[in-house]
Amino acid sequence: MAEQVRIAKTDQGKPLVGWLVWWTVPERLSVPYAELEKLAEDTGYPKTYLPRRPADKNLWRKATQLGTRGVEVEPPQAKVDEVKRQYDVAPQVRVFTRIVSEKEPTLIRHLVRQVTIPTARRKKKQLALDSVAVLEWDREEGTRVRKYKDTKGFLRPEDLDRILADIESRYEHLQTHADAQLVREALRRRLRALYQVILRSSGGVYFIPEGADPDGEKVAALRAFITGLKPWVEGDGEPSCMYVRLLRVDGDTVEDVRKAAIEVYGKALEGLIDKVRPVLDDKAKGKTAAQIAKSALEELIRLQEGIRLAEEALQEGFETLENMVIMARNAVLRAQDKIEA
Repeated sequence: MAEQVRIAKTDQGKPLVGWLVWWTVPERLSVPYAELEKLAEDTGYPKTYLPRRPADKNLWRKATQLGTRGVEVEPPQAKVDEVKRQYDVAPQVRVFTRIVSEKEPTLIRHLVRQVTIPTARRKKKQLALDSVAVLEWDREEGTRVRKYKDTKGFLRPEDLDRILADIESRYEHLQTHADAQLVREALRRRLRALYQVILRSSGGVYFIPEGADPDGEKVAALRAFITGLKPWVEGDGEPSCMYVRLLRVDGDTVEDVRKAAIEVYGKALEGLIDKVRPVLDDKAKGKTAAQIAKSALEELIRLQEGIRLAEEALQEGFETLENMVIMARNAVLRAQDKIEA
């Protein structure tokens, strides 16, 4: 059974409240998983919070994405001249991905060639779509590609081959490299383990309570790890991480952090009650209900510890959360009882 939260009796003379941390990771980051392991060893960053390599099917999903606008290609000049003579405008040609099937064991995508002629009267001429390739990922057989000729002549075969080669190259690259999204997700898991409070009014600034890192070694390792990512950034921008001590004498800032912490934990407790409601209302059953109850209990324990550390650091105002903690704990334990019954 989860422990109850007790309002802490804190040392009023303790100068350190915690740490304020802010960081950025550029979008164009791609790091080999082996280099991340080495960087963690060199900086003291816990390997538990390194990026997790996605399953091959999810890597393939990402590799086949061509964005919402797709890839623009230059049609043959003869087709451009033909369209200009008839419609007084050059055609716009793009290739994008269409999801056909997400049902395993075989995932299917179509590459679709899109031709836009805004001045054409017929809608089919204004926007013409034709499949030019079928991409498949199979659990047993891996990837397969079937190409079709663009019978209308707007897409050169060599342009289609280039797009397909880029997709295959991206898929192979993602198997050995973590991108910016995966690195950010890992860093957020690390901050979550330090019982971070996001200061929403300040954007990407996080408060780490003193009890989660009394001597600052953990935030120092976090900074060293993030800044150590620089060699794997392509183009402009670089990873950065800064942190400062939050002291008891920083009265206004401490009050802002206290308000943010109470708001964040209050919403989290409300969310926890909502999470188990399907179990309590018998709308979730079997394995689904068991998973919800297990996850909710783990989250309750984490929230209680986070509230305890925040209360020890910030000292005042957390009595307003006591009723919410009781309600959330009762809801979670009732859900546990229904599963075990």
